[in-house]
Amino acid sequence: MNRRGGAVFAALGGLLVAGCGQAVILPGPTAQTVTRFVATHTGYHPKDVHCPSGIPAKVGRSFTCHFTGPDGKYEAVLRIVSVHGSRVNYNIRSEITERAVPAATT
Repeated sequence: MNRRGGAVFAALGGLLVAGCGQAVILPGPTAQTVTRFVATHTGYHPKDVHCPSGIPAKVGRSFTCHFTGPDGKYEAVLRIVSVHGSRVNYNIRSEITERAVPAATT
């Protein structure tokens, strides 16, 4: 992935109402949103996107998902910009956090 960062609004369909009645973000659909974002902007399709659970679906809230790219470890920071029913719109920025060390050749 040559691109070190980017921003876009991406839609997610899926909230979960917790026992206390608060809507929270579902990690599975959020990981799919990150995968589509990365694939659209870099052409790389990450297979191991991990997003946290229990994030309240509140505008302005930010959280981080992690994945492995071809150059190392990456993070995607998602900021919730709007919530409409079961649909959440994000501003997403991804960047490398740890470069992979090339294997030594002999």
